[in-house]
Amino acid sequence: MTAAYSESIFHPRGWSVTFVSLLPPFARPNSINSATKHAWNQPYRGRHHVLLKRTLDDIVADLSLEYSNFVPIVQSSGTGKSRMVDQLATIVFTLPFNLRSYSDTSGYPPADDPIRGYLSINNHRDTNDSLRGRYLLFLEVLFTHIYEIIREWPTHKDRTTFASEWREHLNKQSKRTEIYNEVTFGMAYQYLSEAAQKALNAAQKLIAEVRRAGNTPTITPPNHPAEVDVVLYFDESHGLTTQNTTDRTASNDTVTAYETLCWALNNLRSGEKNDNVKLVALFLSTSFDIATPPPSYWADCTHLQPPVVELPFDLWKTKYIAVKGTHMIEDVCRPEFMVRFGRPLFWTRWEAGGRMVRNYIIDFAQSKLICSDNPSDLSVQAKIAVLARRLLVDFEPKRAPAIWMAKELVAGHMHVVYSVPAHREHLAAGAPSEPILSEAAARIMASDNFETAELLSKYLSDRLITRDAQGKLVGRLLLIQAFDAAVIQKSVRDRIRPIHFSTAIPVIDFLASLFPERYEKMICETTPDNTHGATLKEAFRNAVVYFTHWGKAVDSSMINDRGAWLAMCRGMALQCHDYEDDIDFFIPVLYDRRQTLSRFAMSAILIQLKNRDKVQAANISAETLHYFTPGNREQNSRPYITIIMEFGLKPYPFAKQKSIGYSAPVQGTPKIAVKENNERKPLPRQAKKAKSVTHPRYSFWVTGCSESVYRVIPRNQGHIYKGLLGSDPLLEEHPRQNEHHLDAVLQMKSGWTTESFRRGKSSKPDLGMESELQTDELDERVMAGPFADSSEENDSSEENDSSEENGFSAEIYTSE
Repeated sequence: MTAAYSESIFHPRGWSVTFVSLLPPFARPNSINSATKHAWNQPYRGRHHVLLKRTLDDIVADLSLEYSNFVPIVQSSGTGKSRMVDQLATIVFTLPFNLRSYSDTSGYPPADDPIRGYLSINNHRDTNDSLRGRYLLFLEVLFTHIYEIIREWPTHKDRTTFASEWREHLNKQSKRTEIYNEVTFGMAYQYLSEAAQKALNAAQKLIAEVRRAGNTPTITPPNHPAEVDVVLYFDESHGLTTQNTTDRTASNDTVTAYETLCWALNNLRSGEKNDNVKLVALFLSTSFDIATPPPSYWADCTHLQPPVVELPFDLWKTKYIAVKGTHMIEDVCRPEFMVRFGRPLFWTRWEAGGRMVRNYIIDFAQSKLICSDNPSDLSVQAKIAVLARRLLVDFEPKRAPAIWMAKELVAGHMHVVYSVPAHREHLAAGAPSEPILSEAAARIMASDNFETAELLSKYLSDRLITRDAQGKLVGRLLLIQAFDAAVIQKSVRDRIRPIHFSTAIPVIDFLASLFPERYEKMICETTPDNTHGATLKEAFRNAVVYFTHWGKAVDSSMINDRGAWLAMCRGMALQCHDYEDDIDFFIPVLYDRRQTLSRFAMSAILIQLKNRDKVQAANISAETLHYFTPGNREQNSRPYITIIMEFGLKPYPFAKQKSIGYSAPVQGTPKIAVKENNERKPLPRQAKKAKSVTHPRYSFWVTGCSESVYRVIPRNQGHIYKGLLGSDPLLEEHPRQNEHHLDAVLQMKSGWTTESFRRGKSSKPDLGMESELQTDELDERVMAGPFADSSEENDSSEENDSSEENGFSAEIYTSE
């Protein structure tokens, strides 16, 4: 009977869709092996192997430091670690070893069984000394055997030609296995004192022969840059970190096979800076166990080489992944376009695979993301990986559980390591923009057993993920949930199965999914607030949005129409950099879906977040941001949308909450803010009119964070979203979570707000906590102008108070 799994799609409006699909054919071993082998043989793209050689050349320039002649290469699956070192073998003489476990039959190239078997620990017999002797003997016999082979070879044109020919020799059918069988056959135990010197002598002899065959001087000329002569690499080497010898060190540490092999390699250095043994070993793995080994040998050593993490990304088979004015929106939403971005795994597999592999490429991506073929039974790591893939979730950088989780996501859930400091105490890792993985994550998030907000709340409270400023996580969540809801509605309406979230959605449908139904008419009939123009529904009748995940801009260079079309090519919305004052989010909009993607076809939804209890005036201007590229008359009249999301919560507990909002300041005659009960109040004083305003702006202001203003928040879950907005981390972890104790903590002035002065005398007189400091209402202020005068501020405060009495706890405004 064919295995199958079901998946339900829940829509915030109350209905659900369930579909059943067969076990994906990619799960069948024959299909995996065939596609993986053909993908391996795709032409290598990029020059990362040259960059790696440069790193190794720098290392061999000085090998006098202890344990300096081996380097871990750590990165997640599919990033091209194995392929990079294989390409390195075309320019450097290389001895490759694949230590993949016996149970893993899906990988390629195949495992080197003789080498893996010899390096494995016999748990009943191997002591520290016996394993050291065995590994030194292995190195001696290996170098001697390879020397005997290449001594018969003629001198080549240069070292690169010789290295490439040696690689081809090993790739001949069964030749590599034959050589390794000969190396490991019949080796006998040696005394350590003899083995260490013999291994070093054999290495020096081999390197001399490698230089001869590569037409390289035996002795490096003075002032000539150092170059690595021989590279050994051990792929899938994490298995060595789980095997321990039978005894312990003097400090009672266990010793792993990995540590012992590193010790043996360390003996290949003579300790002299100009030593001729320019040999480096590479250890490849997705696991950080090879980058942070137990310090049984090198407890006081600070000279370990930092892990290499620089691997290919966004390298496709041609020079340009996307070309302006070439792609329709329907093109960029297809899997064959999506696989171009990110790690090489997906595009090489797409190119090498047949119809079956291509039809199930998203299922394959899903299985890689969650490290399972069953999306209905997810581990904690898998759930966090799904959230991070779409929502730009970061980890607490200095908390041990969060660091451990980040390493787990790299090892098994497609997280990417950006950098590892030399001290290795933490790492920088994340989920960069990879559309195919974001699509896979979207399908999982849409299932009815994936409670996104609850999971985020739990992981925040556990301090596994970072709570960013001003409720940005909540903003990202609400916006992407609105997009998903619009996709689901469209798919159900058009009977599309399975639901494909990489789909362009009309702007009107996106806004309708974001805000409650009672505001739909108001939104559609909104007109520009900075010029005369058509209604929003008319102006954006052909406009679409497409974003399955969030990226982060590191400067302002992406906040323009050029950045918009580049981001839309990969289905990405952007969070602005931390120092961007005017906006926090930027959602690309294709103004007319009948046009090809280019900067002149783009508009935007520009969003500013606020997480304050007091409404403040704000003005988002595309002209100020220099968002639009000047063009012809039609291009200079592209409209855009602004949204101010005022969540209106104070970061400290027990503070009086006020919630009232105004639409964004407009230019010209003051407009009227439209409120739920049709009450009308004038907007604040207008900002000075900007010059050359030609792009119509449709502005919205939203206050609150509940189902009354955001359609995607399920009923009775508003408190979960508000909980995500942020509070003092000190209070979150305080062991006594009640009002009296938390108020007492705040009285100790761990942080300062104006409420800090009012906590001079406790509001809980029955507790008897008095203070010498008591204050009245504060009139003293430190200001940097220009600011509104005190009368205007008082008026605003009075309006806030009255609005609270009238029940305006959460509203949407738009200027009309």
